[in-house]
Amino acid sequence: MGRERPHPHARAGYGDRLSPREQQVRDLLAPGARNKNIAAAPFLSPRTVENHAARVLAKLHTTRGGDLAGGSG
Repeated sequence: MGRERPHPHARAGYGDRLSPREQQVRDLLAPGARNKNIAAAPFLSPRTVENHAARVLAKLHTTRGGDLAGGSG
């Protein structure tokens, strides 16, 4: 009944903006690094980097990391 309220302890989302972690992944994707290499830099699993990279590319409306040089976020 009515609209549900967000959970009081939930983090605010970033919407179309890149999160700080997504910005870090974007900066590593730009020179063409692979997910496995990117994962080593911020100490993330390759699968986590894959998820972040997919969100970065979707938010920036591109399909290639090389298009990210000097990207926004």
